[in-house]
This record gives sequence, structure tokens and C-alpha cells, in this order.
Amino acid sequence: VEKNASSFFDSGSAALRGEAERILSVIAREIGTLENQVYVEGHTDSRPYARDDGNYGNWELSVDRANAARRVMTKDGLRPAQVKAVRGYADTHLHPGSDPMDPKNRRVSIVVRSQLSNAQSIGESIKMRLEEASQTRTETQTETQTQTQTQTQTH
Repeated sequence: VEKNASSFFDSGSAALRGEAERILSVIAREIGTLENQVYVEGHTDSRPYARDDGNYGNWELSVDRANAARRVMTKDGLRPAQVKAVRGYADTHLHPGSDPMDPKNRRVSIVVRSQLSNAQSIGESIKMRLEEASQTRTETQTETQTQTQTQTQTH
């Protein structure tokens, strides 16, 4: 979710601004009516951020931003089962063409996976499981035949 000349977050904060919450709520109500899988991604600008203890920086902040968006969206219509991942990218996926320090890099991305992608993914998973089952069945048949031949030869 990206809006020109605006930021969803203040610098160094994972708290969504009021306008951002309203936008995410509208999006959540719409996406919640679909069957699509959703990935929520958080981003930061390139301004170095670290708490005094050194254990919290842009990576943690970006994940917290994604989780803040996920919480608002699941409260307002997105079904929890639709959320397949919450990801933080720090400043590794900057807004195209923007200055790395630009506040519009402090954002979240809501990725809605297409139904075709879902179907292909499910189809690939089923195909792989069928191939594994077929291979296991073949190995079992081979073992049984070998055991039968061995028993026949010893009698």
C-alpha cells in the first residue's frame, strides 16, 4: 500500500498513522471477500535506526510495521487464514525512483496472490505428492518382489 507524498509511519515507529489505518481497513474489507492468499510486507527508509541496546534496527522495525498492518486488516475483514506470511524488508525494497531517505519508503505492501497462482501452487503440490506416493509404491513393490524371489530360491 503506497501513497505518494505521504508516509504510513513516522520515522522509527511501527504505529500506523490514522489515515493509513483507514486505508488498510477499506482494503481488508474488500480482500476479505476473496479466497486469495495475502502476504503483508513492511519497509523502512534507509535512515539507520537502532535502539540504544543495538538489538532493534530497520529489519525488526519493518517486520513490526507489517504486523501492525496485519492486525488492523484482520480486525477489519481480512480472514486470518488468508495471511500466508508477514515479511520485513528493511530498506532493501525501496519505492521505485525514490530517494532512499524519502518518507514514502516507510510503508507496507499488501501482496494478493492470484487465484491462478494459488491453483498452480496447489496443483504442483498435489503432483509432487502423487509422484512421491508412486515412487514409494514402486519401491515397496520392488522390495516385495525381491523378498518373494529370495524366499522362493531358499525353499
